[in-house]
Amino acid sequence: MKIGVVGTINRDTVKFPDGSIRLGWGGILYNLRGLSKRLGDTDLVVPVCNVGADCYAPIMLELKRLKMVDSNRVARVHKINNHCRLKYHDAERKSEVLEGGVPRLDYRDIEPLHDCQYILINFISGQDVYLKGLEKFREFYRGEIYTDIHSYTLGRARDGSRYLRTPKYWPRVVQCSDFIQMNRTELAVLISNNFREYVNKPVAENMQRVIEILRRRKISPDRKMFIVTGGAEGCTILGVTGDKLNTSKYEPRGSKLKGDTTGCGDSFSAGFLAGIARRKSLDDCVATAQEAASECIRSNERWRNHIK
Repeated sequence: MKIGVVGTINRDTVKFPDGSIRLGWGGILYNLRGLSKRLGDTDLVVPVCNVGADCYAPIMLELKRLKMVDSNRVARVHKINNHCRLKYHDAERKSEVLEGGVPRLDYRDIEPLHDCQYILINFISGQDVYLKGLEKFREFYRGEIYTDIHSYTLGRARDGSRYLRTPKYWPRVVQCSDFIQMNRTELAVLISNNFREYVNKPVAENMQRVIEILRRRKISPDRKMFIVTGGAEGCTILGVTGDKLNTSKYEPRGSKLKGDTTGCGDSFSAGFLAGIARRKSLDDCVATAQEAASECIRSNERWRNHIK
């Protein structure tokens, strides 16, 4: 089994309401950790990303610690690496500033992944890969693509602060994908810039709106799986058969952990894709994904006030 991972590795600075700080590395590194732990000894994970010269050495050291990860497609570029400064104001509210920025990937960067059975595309900066390059890759690629919408819904102001907005070309991203992951807020943002009027509506109701938008753009939602995460509320898996929307709700498993949830969505996608790659049932894929997300919280909490 060979899985490609496309995105960005961030330097992370996370500040909490109690004054504690966690410094570390994030972005697709969460995906790589999760996949490395859950795949077989003969499997291979191939990340494709650009890394700034200021962070290249420590990031490569982190990658070398992961088994079954081939880092030959990680490119050193003469730019300042992406630095995400995340501040939690309370348990619900947070703000984010993105500094620096490596160039986005193009078709020639991801073309070597054609021999992978699965590709995980995680929008970390939101500008990780050129859409035309992704569409060209999809045209010839015969495997399956798992896309985490993630920061594709985030704009970036001049001062680096991030804000939610509806990305103009999101239907084309969905068209390139077989599995599409998002959280409830990101689902609402796909519907409208006035997302607050949708964010608390039922997931199935909002997904029906998304499907209508896709069909108006002549994009078929059939044979695609939509995974909508809800944190402590569990997740919802949705698929379309003709005019019918099939919905399965999964409650969270085990105790509901509290703490730094940075990277939980990334860990969830790694767990879910690992389950798909191992041909596990949908129930087992969800269980593996939820386990990976819980492990992420526990790991984050251990690293508070520590500098890597």
